[in-house]
Amino acid sequence: MIADFVKNESVSDELVREYEKKLPLEIIELWKKYGFGSFYNGYLKVIKPQMYINVLERSYFQGNVSIPVFATAFGDLITWEKINS
Repeated sequence: MIADFVKNESVSDELVREYEKKLPLEIIELWKKYGFGSFYNGYLKVIKPQMYINVLERSYFQGNVSIPVFATAFGDLITWEKINS
């Protein structure tokens, strides 16, 4: 439970379907339960990947295989990267 979550937007079913095979179930469940917004007194934001993918692709050497899922208040992106074994 995230006690201080501030919801900015709901996550559409279409977006869930687009990412449910790309992201861990825990992130999809977080989206469904809370939506997009911030918590930890605004320090962490649950973000729409499409809003940050261009920045990630231009600034991170693995930007083409990473999915941005969180952003910090300092502008850091936290990503999901599937490791192929």
